[in-house]
Amino acid sequence: MNHSSTTNFVRVGGRLVIDLLNTVGARDGARLELLDHPEDLPVWADVAGVPYAREIGIRSNAELDELRAFREVLREGLQRWREGDPASSELIARLNRELARDPRHVSLRMDDGALGTEMVSTGDPLDRLYADVAASLAMMLGRDDRSRYRSCANDTCTFTFYDDSKPGTRRWCSMELCGGRAKARAFRLRHGVGRS
Repeated sequence: MNHSSTTNFVRVGGRLVIDLLNTVGARDGARLELLDHPEDLPVWADVAGVPYAREIGIRSNAELDELRAFREVLREGLQRWREGDPASSELIARLNRELARDPRHVSLRMDDGALGTEMVSTGDPLDRLYADVAASLAMMLGRDDRSRYRSCANDTCTFTFYDDSKPGTRRWCSMELCGGRAKARAFRLRHGVGRS
């Protein structure tokens, strides 16, 4: 039986692309790959809120390697964007290529005598995931404030997030993972709790 790191998946990024980047962590200073096996991908996608997560299938380690390589292209693009660089022509071309993997169209239907519309995907679930992740980054590059893309304030945490809070003061990947611990530690230091 393969050991899986799926219990470490989190949804703290605020954007699908950032949650994909957060599938790499660190433990004791060493890089920790959370998408370790093909069966990890649908589990991560489910945690990330992808509605078709259980339909996603990767058939080989080579396909998983391809996805992890795509993730690193996205990581570099987001890092450069955060530093103020414009999106490179290579990144734009790659995003457009991935967006094209899942052509979508509007379909009309009748629901209880009323005309309705729905967006219909024509790609397989893995193609949809690539397109959705690429769309997530494309929308960030086109509309988000780069100063709100941040790393967790916990020095030992490797997660990043997009701060959607109204005041724009979010510091932690999440209160449950890092913020609460830091506040408890600060409280103990201020009040001498735990000292003899």
